[in-house]
Amino acid sequence: MNKIKYYLSNVDDWNLALHIWDDENIVLENRAKLAKKLDKNIEDFVYMNQIHSWISRIVEINDKWKWSNEIDENLSCDSLVTNEKDIVLSVLVADCVPVLFYDDNAWVVWVAHAWWKWTVQKVVENTIKNMLSLWANIDDIIVVLWPCISKDSYEVWSDVWCQFRQDVLTDIQNWKQNLDLTRQNYLDLLDLGIKADNIELINVDTFTDSNYFSARRDGFNKWRFGFFIYIK
Repeated sequence: MNKIKYYLSNVDDWNLALHIWDDENIVLENRAKLAKKLDKNIEDFVYMNQIHSWISRIVEINDKWKWSNEIDENLSCDSLVTNEKDIVLSVLVADCVPVLFYDDNAWVVWVAHAWWKWTVQKVVENTIKNMLSLWANIDDIIVVLWPCISKDSYEVWSDVWCQFRQDVLTDIQNWKQNLDLTRQNYLDLLDLGIKADNIELINVDTFTDSNYFSARRDGFNKWRFGFFIYIK
């Protein structure tokens, strides 16, 4: 994977999201510091306008989006795919599952934001289709499911649990169940043809680990950390 690089930020990189409560200038300064840390230009970064959807977009170097400094409606989606060098794909999270896909042979990379709604709406399936359209091979795709809220911390009501398979849920207690969002995505990946040996699970609970922001712990309109991947 010497041509594909990735980085997971944490609280030390501060908030990277423009769409939640924070001073815009401070957020842009945080993004600039991160770019310098990765030895990249801030203009190389592509930040989605995440909209709770199944939409996956292919990013090309000649796209005219203002990638790094504003919320762009042209990037309203929940996953990004590219096979072009030096485009840094970004996903911002705080409890949701940041998912990384890459094919080191075809040089195709992807990021996605898998909250429970995105998971139900098959954002993973649509992204794999875009990867395959860029000549990725289903047998060569590697997947990493990064830190997110764990089953022990993720209590949900019936409007959510009714949309998931029983083996990713705990028993009902006080009209609630706990949801294992990582396992649901893992099982979906297997159903889509990804090899089990090609899936890596990072078992870190963002709700209990203070190295990461958590919407349920800190408040839903507060900070976001990010996951970043690019082809060198």
